[in-house]
Amino acid sequence: MEKIKSFKHFYRNPVKLKNFVINGIGVCEAMQPGIVNRPGGTGDSLLMFFHDEAIVNIKDELLTVAAGSLIYWDKCGHYYGNADIPWRHSWIHFDGSKACEILRLAGLHPYQVTSPPVQIVEQLLTELDNEISVISPDILMIRDIFEIFVRKIVRTGVEDKNKIQIPERMIAIKEYIENNYHKALPLAKTARRFSISSPHLSAEFKRWFGISPGKCQIECRLHEAEILLKDKNLQIADIAERVGWDDVYHFSKIFKRHRGVQPSSMRSKS
Repeated sequence: MEKIKSFKHFYRNPVKLKNFVINGIGVCEAMQPGIVNRPGGTGDSLLMFFHDEAIVNIKDELLTVAAGSLIYWDKCGHYYGNADIPWRHSWIHFDGSKACEILRLAGLHPYQVTSPPVQIVEQLLTELDNEISVISPDILMIRDIFEIFVRKIVRTGVEDKNKIQIPERMIAIKEYIENNYHKALPLAKTARRFSISSPHLSAEFKRWFGISPGKCQIECRLHEAEILLKDKNLQIADIAERVGWDDVYHFSKIFKRHRGVQPSSMRSKS
């Protein structure tokens, strides 16, 4: 990839409109090996795109994010970088209720990680910087470009979600749940097995698979129960026990909550 010049207008001439402020932009800025650690943040919000693999701190959890990841930090501390290799990042510091509303309406939330194409990030941040740099910048145009930028990174990030490589540990956790769905799987026990904290496991599992670990286990149980219900030689109590519920009444209650009918009704229909 051709390296683009790094633009630096950081806190020099902030762009200010009522409830909308841009404090600085950087495009493909090259960094030496190291970590940026600002526990108090910078007093504004930050969108950052990593051109190379990096370590970030999100809610007191150190995560490795792949090249091509974009993160949104609201007004909070920042910890990011790569201590082992040179790395590059593109970023925009902004503030104001209007700017935050643009992100909220587009569906981008604090600490969310997405993966927009690098071309989109570089192109629109460069357009923003070019407009800011003219003698008489059009403030409304700057706000519009910012909104287009946010909406494009959200849309393309969703479109490319399936192209993101799921971490091997998360795949292993999902397979573990699917293979042991009929057993008691307390979250803390599963977390210890894979050397990960319970909150981190829950957050990452939902991020990659769209459901919680507990919901994944329930869905596995219910799916197997639906198959077993077709065998009319099996009692419903036997099916409940096979899929992991000792109490047939509890099984029936969960089944109806998630499938809309009692197990006996589904058996009759099938």
